[in-house]
Amino acid sequence: MKRPLLFAPLLLAAAIARAGGDAPALPERLAGLLDESGLEYSADDDGEARLLIDMTDGRDQLVWVRTDLTPLGDGRVFHVYSFAHQSAKPVPADRLSRLAEQNVSLILGAWRLRRGDGEGEDGDDWAWRVVFTAELPDSVDAGQFKTAVITVAATADELEKDWTDTDRF
Repeated sequence: MKRPLLFAPLLLAAAIARAGGDAPALPERLAGLLDESGLEYSADDDGEARLLIDMTDGRDQLVWVRTDLTPLGDGRVFHVYSFAHQSAKPVPADRLSRLAEQNVSLILGAWRLRRGDGEGEDGDDWAWRVVFTAELPDSVDAGQFKTAVITVAATADELEKDWTDTDRF
């Protein structure tokens, strides 16, 4: 089936946007997985892959994949993560306890607490972030990679919705 020429400018614009201007290029293996999985992405200023995942209830969730892969034996590990909460004050102990309890039963990923330097990328004042993260071997296939990204997004979004009832991340 022939596609109308109207799609050509859109495909060119998508390719230019994906190139990211001055953003560092993504490693070939990561770009290949993202392309093969059908996930839309861009490279941010830090050279990380940035994905905006549509959730089923009209919400969306930002997910990042770090491109500085960690060596692990003969392979390397992708770090896939998404923020669920941020605050200038420490996270209350009862909430931290619930996250630790959840970590025991998770099949993929874990909750982590990230301490910041006081100001986020968007100018917000924060000192603490709750992050859901999964480490994946670079040997994963595109289907496994996509499942992991969507799982990270859904898990972080569920906590964000539960704790704040907003759609910030």
